[in-house]
Formats: sequence, C-alpha cells, structure tokens
Amino acid sequence: MKQSTRRLMACLLGAGLMAASATQALASEPELYDWPDAEAPLLVRTASGVLFVGKDKKPLRAYSWKANSGARHTPLYLVDLSRNGKPEVLGAGSPTFVLRANSDPAFSLEKGCKQVIVADFVADKKLDVMCLTGKELQIYTDDGQMAWKSTPGKNIDWCRAGDINGDLKADLECKYQGANQYVRIDGNSGQVTVQSTSETEIEDGAIELSHAEPVADKELLEGTKKLDLNGDGSKGENLLIDGKALVIQSSAAGAAPVRIETKNEVIAVFAKDITGDKKLELIALTKSDVFVISEGGSEVVSFSNDAKRYKRFPLADLASVYANGFEDDEQAREAVNKIQDNLSQCYKARVQKNPYTGIGRLLIQVNVDGSGKASGTQQMHSDLGDAQVEKCARDILQKASYPNASGESATLNVNMTYTYRDKE
Repeated sequence: MKQSTRRLMACLLGAGLMAASATQALASEPELYDWPDAEAPLLVRTASGVLFVGKDKKPLRAYSWKANSGARHTPLYLVDLSRNGKPEVLGAGSPTFVLRANSDPAFSLEKGCKQVIVADFVADKKLDVMCLTGKELQIYTDDGQMAWKSTPGKNIDWCRAGDINGDLKADLECKYQGANQYVRIDGNSGQVTVQSTSETEIEDGAIELSHAEPVADKELLEGTKKLDLNGDGSKGENLLIDGKALVIQSSAAGAAPVRIETKNEVIAVFAKDITGDKKLELIALTKSDVFVISEGGSEVVSFSNDAKRYKRFPLADLASVYANGFEDDEQAREAVNKIQDNLSQCYKARVQKNPYTGIGRLLIQVNVDGSGKASGTQQMHSDLGDAQVEKCARDILQKASYPNASGESATLNVNMTYTYRDKE
C-alpha cells in the first residue's frame, strides 16, 4: 500500500470511520452490554444471537440468524451507523439485518449477504452497509435505502474497503473467485475504476469501527466494590462468587448474606437502575442464563440467554381507544379491547414470514350506528407500510359488535402500534 494511502487512512480512523477487524467472530462466551436505551437497557450477546432485556426486567426481543463465518467475516456489528450517539445492531449472514438501539428492526435483507462490510461509502457522515451476494455488490444507507449496486461481471470471492483515491470515503477492492485478480470500485458511485489487476491497494483491516464494549466490572465480580443494593441509602453490599452461586453480603446490622444459586459459574456482573425507580438492579450472566436481582436479593428474575429458545408474539398494542356518542362509551372501548388478540393476528403472518419485520402505528376510525353495528371504517394514519395488515385490521373492526350509538352514529378512534415481544 502506498504511504500516502496509509497516512490518509490514519486520518480517516481519527475522524470516526472505525470498525472491527474482519477476523472478529462471535465469541463462545456470552457477553453483557450496558445498552443506552430506556426501553431496552441491557443487551446479551451469545453464540446463538442477541437478546434485549426490557426495563421490566424480562426478555424483550431475541434475534438469531445463520451468521457469516470465516477469517474475512464479521458476523455481528455493534456500531453507531446513524451517528446519533447510540449503537445499532447489525447481524451479517442469512438474513442480514439492522436493529435500532431500542431493539426495533430498521431493515433486513431476507436473502442475506455472502459478506458484509460497514464503512462510510457515500460520504454522508454516517456508516453504510456493503452486501456482497456473489456477482453483485450493493450499498445500503443506515435506514435501508439502496445507494447503488454494481455487477463487475464475474463471481466475487471477497472484498476489502479503504480509501483508494484520497476522497476521504471508503472504496472497494474485491477479489475475483478462482483468480488472483482484483476489481476496484468507487465507493460513492459504484463505478468500476479498475476492471482487473493483480496489484492490491488496500490491506486487510484498513477500516476499523468503534464497537460497543461489553461490561467488565471486575471489582464487583471480585467482591472489592461496594454498592447500595438493598436501597437503604448506604453502599454496604458487596458480592462473593461461591462456585455456582452468587452471594450478596451486607454490612448492615443484622443483615444475613443472601445466596442466589446460578446453576453455572457467573461470567459477568453489572449494577444498573434498569427500571427507572432510582434503585440498582444487579445483573449476573452465566453461560446459559441471565439473572436480574432486585432489593438486595429478595427479588430474582432469571431467564435463558439463548436467542434460539424464544418465540415471537405479535401484538396490536392499543395505545388509545377514543369513544364518542355511544350509550356507554366505556363499553365501546372495552369492545375494542376484547378483540385485541384478533387484531394481533393480522400481524402474525407477516412476522412469521420475516422475523425482522418492522413495527408501525395504525389509526382507524370506526363509525357505529344505533344498533351497535359498524357502518364503515376509515384509515386515518399508517406508517406500517403493509396494505394486507391494514385491511385485516379494518375488516376485524368492521365485523365487531359494539354498544348502541346514543343517536344516529357514534365513532371510535382506534390508535394501535403493531409490534412484538419474544418469550421463552
């Protein structure tokens, strides 16, 4: 590589075009992350995928996939693609997907990618995603919009990214399959700049990313750090790892140690107020489970950290139901609550087809006559982007039974968000 290119890449790294080595692989030992989102304050990464823990101290969403593997592949990125100060989760493989910090899917490529590279290709001060599918290269922006695609004409084995032409953005150099020949592609436009050459301009690891780091509170794990775990206002508790158990010791007068059996050795511990009540929860991670411990050990919630053990439950989350003009408006609202499961079924087929389906808000107005029958529905708003789900919801609301309108007509405004939660 030319010296000028090396110097330029060093400048790029300092400016934030950072990324993990392509040799990074999903570690066999689980890792725990202090996640910067109030709704999903914890993230657990295992060899099977990722698990988000909600502020209610229970699993929120779990994602597993057939991850890419090999010396030139990074199967998981925990990087700030959108440059909003919070990391996204990018799973590379089949499928390839991006999750926002709150665990919501941003976009997915259902057929997956043979190789994924993250870098600033289109010079928009955000990070982009390169997807190699064989003969074709595609670049996606952080919100899933395709910036360009290129088909050099031959099958490609793998690619490397780096700034070849000195324009402060990443370009691509890709090796043709079965030959010691490379094609160079401009990262901003997708234009082939060199069709075939045996010389290389980019070294492995030219682009590095700043990944979120797992928590490693060694002082807490080793018992030398004291915290207020029982909520009495003093930092009088510390931990003791006793084989396959965690013991909370307290200096408070008359307080007996609290022993929590963990089935396996504790790998990592972390203290954080995840519920927002200004009291610390203690989170302990083993190779198989997550333990969320509250009130000095008097409350313990545990669940599997294996993403493959979770099942998706679609939900029509009724944000609000406004009733007006009924003989009993409260009964009208309750009539909608009773069909919430049916409304959720509208979303189920979509989620089962693609587990990385996004979420969206839907507002439907229902007109009801004097006999309690719906005389029509109007879709007032939708950012769901799925006509089939929207029609299904309208049909269910149209067929439902309601209290009688007090006059000729009454209305219901049903405001819901189609989302999902994962459970063991």
